[in-house]
Order: sequence, then structure tokens, then C-alpha cells
Amino acid sequence: MSCFGNFDNLLYLLGLKTEEQNVVTEIPVEKKKRRFFRRKKNGDKKKRKKRRQKGRRLRRFMKRKNTNLSSSSVVTVASELSTSSDDYKTNEKELQRRFPQSTFAERKRFLQGRTLIRATEKMDIYMKWRKDYDLDRAKQVMSKNRQGVTDEDTWDFAVNWASKQSKQSLKQEKSLPRIVKFGRGRNDLRTKDSKRLVQVLPGMIDKKMAPLEFYALCVAIYLDMKLDRNSDESIYILVDVRAGVGWPNGSPTSLIPFVKNLIRILSDTMPERMCQTHVFPIPTIAKPIWSIYKKFLDEKLVKKVNVFWGAASADSPLPKSLRFQCSDSLTSKLLQTLEESRFDEFML
Repeated sequence: MSCFGNFDNLLYLLGLKTEEQNVVTEIPVEKKKRRFFRRKKNGDKKKRKKRRQKGRRLRRFMKRKNTNLSSSSVVTVASELSTSSDDYKTNEKELQRRFPQSTFAERKRFLQGRTLIRATEKMDIYMKWRKDYDLDRAKQVMSKNRQGVTDEDTWDFAVNWASKQSKQSLKQEKSLPRIVKFGRGRNDLRTKDSKRLVQVLPGMIDKKMAPLEFYALCVAIYLDMKLDRNSDESIYILVDVRAGVGWPNGSPTSLIPFVKNLIRILSDTMPERMCQTHVFPIPTIAKPIWSIYKKFLDEKLVKKVNVFWGAASADSPLPKSLRFQCSDSLTSKLLQTLEESRFDEFML
């Protein structure tokens, strides 16, 4: 009501105006319609972000094939890139077309549990790694002298080849300490299910001779020399972080980055090669450190890594949990052989 309406009321109260004259006409005001907006949840935002990322990955993939991909065909292409049994042959042929130098066993391993896009990305990393370190020629050099080559000779060859290709000069002329072995001499160790087993002794790592990253590279090249590209063989890896007599004996917590780097290289270059990895014995004080590092590893890979806690001195026994949980694959005789192999490296 306007100010004039208030003045008329005053006149009415003073008796100067009748009730009929006091009727005030108000101008109708059109009320604005209230709009209600639905609050978007964070979950919807995350879903949209995932869809955009998936669309970008699909477009990058189709761009390599010189094919235009519209937004309406994203769902169609996604279904075509599935890893079901019906599409496995198609995906395998596509990998063969893109990487003709790959073997059938390699394509099979890289496609296992992965979409074609993810398998292509992994295969690209693997082939680039082989090219950077000229591993095909290394295989040829090794094959010429395969007769009479022991496991120790293979390790020395891998170290020298890695030093030559990566231009990492060793601070001593001799090879690095033999931190990894498949067995003694020419006989490889095997588990109950006839899978080969590789023993890793990080306590022998001397960081004064080479950085941890170089040790991990040497182990990866050594495994590439020992494994056949035309087979889908998977192996057990036992990482024994206990100290040894006469070894540099870095603390177990300082060796966790080496283990993480090694697992990452094997995941990128040798998928599905690792059946199980047992790391033992890690002091319980290192649990928070391991919890942080495993967040940066693939969830599928973390499930294949078993960490056993316990004392890690030179005379510490094997963790009881290792004997109990791995009794289906590791026999008492095999564990005793591993202990003897470890004692062989002691510098008494």
C-alpha cells in the first residue's frame, strides 16, 4: 500500500472521511514464479568426468586408426573393444597389426584382463623398452653362447648389457653383486606346481656401485634373458630382505623403493609373468611406509604381492606365516635350498 493509503486512513480516524471513501484500490503485482534447481551430487560429477575421460581415450585410439568418432558412437565402440571371448581374436589381430614384432604369447598375456586400448598402451611401453635397450640383439648374442651358460653368467651379461645401453658406468670394473638367481648352476628351482622360482636378495645391493633404479633395470633384463618370449610362463618371486654376513645390508625400509620400482617395471614389461611375489621379512615399523607405496601400484598387482612381517637380521629365521600360507607351493625342502643358496653368498 502506498503512502497515500496511509494518509486516507488517518482522515478516516479523525472522522473527516467515511468508511466507503476509505476503500483503497491496490494495484495487483504479478508474483514471479520461483524456480527450483536440483542440487547436483558429487557422484554425478564424478560419473561425467569418467565418461569424458573414456570418450577422450576412445577418440585417441580411433584417431590412430584414421577413423572419425562421433559422440553418439562412443557406446558402440566401447562394446567393440570388450575382452570377451567373441572379440578376443579381433583384438589379438589388431595388436598383431600394430606390433608385428610381438609374439602370439606376448599378445595373449597383454590382452588378459584388459581392454584393447589398455593392452595397446602396455604393449607400446613394452616395445619401446625393448627398443631402448636393444634386447632383441641381446637375445641373439646370448643364444650364440647358450651352451654352458650358467645362471651367474646370465646375470653378469644382463648387468654389462644394461650398463652399456643405459650409459650407466659402474664404479667398479666387476659386475654388480648377484642379487637375483633362479637356482644354483644350471638347475632352476621349482615350486610344487612346477613353476620356476626366482630368489631376490636386496641386502646385497651396494648403492655406492649403482643407484637402486639401475639394480631394478638389471633384474628386469636378467628376467627377459631367462624367459622365452614365445611362452606364457609365470614365475614366483621371493624377495628376502634379511641381512647377510659381509653384505652392505641396507635397512629394509630403505629397500622398499627398490621393491616398488622392480614391481612397476615387471608390471609394465612382463604382465601376467608374475604368479605371486612374496616379500619377507619386513619389520613391523615399516607398515606405514608400505601402506603409502602400495597406493601407487595397480590394485590387481597389489593382490599378487604378499608381505610377511618379522625380524630381518642375518640370523633371523623365515617367518612362520610364510611357511604356513605358502605351504601349497613352497615345500620344506625348497625353503631349505633357498636358505643354503643365501648362505652361499655370505662373505665369511
